[in-house]
This record gives sequence, structure tokens and C-alpha cells, in this order.
Amino acid sequence: MKTVSLIIFSTLVFVIAGCQKPGPIEVVDPQLHSQSLELDNSTFSSPEFFGIEGVDSGSVYPATRLSPAGNQMSTAQFLVTGVQYDALLEHHEASLARVIMFDRTQMIVIGTDTIFRTIDAGRIRFDGLEMFKIPTKYYSHSAGFDTVIGLQYMLLSKDGIGGRGFRYFGNHLYQWESSGSPQLSAFSINGISSRELHVTSPTPRDVIVASRNLPVMWEGGASAVHIIISNLQPGGTPKPLFHMKVNTNRGSIIIPSTVLQILPRDRNAFLFSFISDLTTMTQISGYPGNVVLQTISIHNLVLQVAR
Repeated sequence: MKTVSLIIFSTLVFVIAGCQKPGPIEVVDPQLHSQSLELDNSTFSSPEFFGIEGVDSGSVYPATRLSPAGNQMSTAQFLVTGVQYDALLEHHEASLARVIMFDRTQMIVIGTDTIFRTIDAGRIRFDGLEMFKIPTKYYSHSAGFDTVIGLQYMLLSKDGIGGRGFRYFGNHLYQWESSGSPQLSAFSINGISSRELHVTSPTPRDVIVASRNLPVMWEGGASAVHIIISNLQPGGTPKPLFHMKVNTNRGSIIIPSTVLQILPRDRNAFLFSFISDLTTMTQISGYPGNVVLQTISIHNLVLQVAR
């Protein structure tokens, strides 16, 4: 049986701080060319994600990496994610809302890494629900230990449990309201969520034949859809093998057999993650950096692949 924490695995490879990018490769096939499907042959390393202490044993996904000092784009992130997980005998759902804001005047060095402390924005209510304050830790590989660098805000529900009743809704106007603090004045911002993405075909009951092209159909999602194929690792985080991007969301795609035949032959079950996000930028009065509003809808499927 897969652990429930698997359902929140998204590998956010499209935000991808954890890979080296030699550039996307066009999937060239006369019959499939019009799909505008790109295969990214990046070499994946293990992304450094936040854990949320005391909530999910440090394995809460998705969550983006801590912003390095030189990254001007992600000084603050307001993230809302909805995840569905389907295996042959399992169905799970999870929703995650998360806020983290960095103070660019509070730079610290941990080993060879440079990072910023986070801001305490007082109490933050998300659609009327008060978010939990959770310690933010940064793990430095060079130093070999975790360091608490401040706070983040979070609501997490799994199969309707937890998160003060929070559930992800597609095409929904979400609102964050802060009471303010000595570090930051009170604020209120809104954001629209990505439509829920749900794969209708194939299903975990189907057996995928690697020598044949795989038609995939789904409902919802934003303008683009990312597909991650990952190895399932017993007791561990799925390891991403391939990243494909569907540049135009038409509700269907054909995954070429050439991709399926490259999958490791010593395994017959793989995690197929279908991911769609809607990202906008905004500003908060008194906060000096950009604020990223990102909503993500994910459908994870465990599929059997036969040779």
C-alpha cells in the first residue's frame, strides 16, 4: 500500500530548481508533431524541499525550494495546491495552502549557502481560515544540518482530514488577509486558482503497452500541462525519470511509445503525474519584493507498463 504522503508528490519540475537543463527536445513524429509536446531530458537531482515539522514527517509535497540570495523572482510565495492520487485499489485527495515571505535585509550564511530569514506577518487568514504558523527549516548539504530561518504559514488536509476544512477548488477566487506585525503592515490579496485537472483515460485499471503510443485524456487544467513519469521507490519519494510539457492544453495528448520503451525494464509500475499551474505576480504595500501567487492542480496515477 502506498503512503498517503505520496499523493502530495508533484515534483514541481516545471518550477525546477533541482535539475540541470540542457534544453527541451522536440518529440519528433509525423503523426504527433502537431501536439506541441516537448520532452525535457534534464538530469534530475533530488530537489531540496521544505518539510513541515510535526505535520507530515518532513515529506510534505509540493513545496518549492528556499529562494537563493540571487533569485529576485521568488521573494514571497503564496501557494495553493490540490492533488488527486489514484492507484488500482486506492484513491486519495489532498489540499495544501502555504505562504512564505523572505526578508531580503536578513541574509544568513549556512555552510556555503546564502539564504534569507522569513517574515512573521502576524496572523494570516486564508478564505476565512486561520493558517498555522510552522517553523521554516533550511537544510544545507555543505553544513550537513537544518537551520530554523523563521516561519511559514500552512493549511494541509488529506482525505478531508486536517487543514481546518480547507479544500482546493478550481477557478475559485482565494483571499489572504494578514493582521500585520512589526515586520509588515496588514494586507489583503486575492488570487484565482487553476481549474482542477482530472485524467479520465487511462486509469489504474488499464495496462499500458510500452510498444504502443499512449493516448491520454483529461478535463480542466490551465493553458499548459506538465507530465512527470517517476519510479516508485518503496518507502521513499518517487524518483522523476521524464518531464514532458504539453504547450497547448487541448484536453488530450499522445505519449510516444519511444518514451515508454525507455522506462526501466526491472519495474512495471510507474507514477504518472499530470500537473497544471496558474501563476501571477503581485505586490504588497510595504513589502519590497515580488509576490508570486501560484495555484497548482495535480492528478497522480499509478500505471502498469507491460513490455
